[in-house]
Amino acid sequence: MKRARSATEMIRRLESREIVPVASSDWQAWEERFDVTERVQTGMGAPILVVRWPRGERRRRWGIVEESRPTERVVRPLATGAEVKALIAKRLAAYERMWDG
Repeated sequence: MKRARSATEMIRRLESREIVPVASSDWQAWEERFDVTERVQTGMGAPILVVRWPRGERRRRWGIVEESRPTERVVRPLATGAEVKALIAKRLAAYERMWDG
């Protein structure tokens, strides 16, 4: 997957239901376009962010932002809040298994 080069490109790709990698520094600059509704601590690296966009709109979309590596975030669009909860539960279970060896 190719990294987004601008916030506009990132949003366009998310609207097309594409998973979008972005540089961590770019995410920090572009995060203001999203409402971060939750920060889920994973015990490994950066927290998983639950986001909604576009800001201020009545009909908003769901997504999560994960750290794929220290210099990169991946923004993943999801259809519903239930999908967000299910994916986060899956991720946390995987991290728990890593600790168990």
